[in-house]
Amino acid sequence: MKIIHSKHVLCMALLFAICALIISGCSMESTVKAAPVTINSMLFGTSSAGLASSQAGTTMFLQTRNGDPLNSDVYSIPMPGHAVLTHLHFAAASNTLTAAAATVSVYVNGAPTMISCTVASAETVCSDTVNSIVVNEGDLVTIGMTVATSSSTNSGAVGPSWRGSIGVAFQ
Repeated sequence: MKIIHSKHVLCMALLFAICALIISGCSMESTVKAAPVTINSMLFGTSSAGLASSQAGTTMFLQTRNGDPLNSDVYSIPMPGHAVLTHLHFAAASNTLTAAAATVSVYVNGAPTMISCTVASAETVCSDTVNSIVVNEGDLVTIGMTVATSSSTNSGAVGPSWRGSIGVAFQ
């Protein structure tokens, strides 16, 4: 009578498991490849000051904290990764401009982009939900408002306080 050793049983079990994996088409490698997860975020901020008609052509940027210098883009947000920017929204506490409009734009590395909207006389909100741009890791992003130069009959201001936001979809 032959004696079956436990190490022979273990070898047979492993051989059987390997054969079952081969026959079923499975392998030890993961066959499911997960797609990169899209993280949706938002860049937003406020400014405690507005722009008067006498400041036509001047750009005021979002302030990232209370007391930041007005009209200065020194506090742009650096992008931590590649992303798509879209859906600009703007709201002001008041708008008393009579003959001019304010343009609100997303700025990347200090330059305005195609993502923008116009706040016409007496309007307090605007948005751009059509345009989008791709930004790279390290690009500096902010939102700015500029009162357009217009006729000398213009008076009033946008603000004194306003807020803006832009949607960010990281890739």
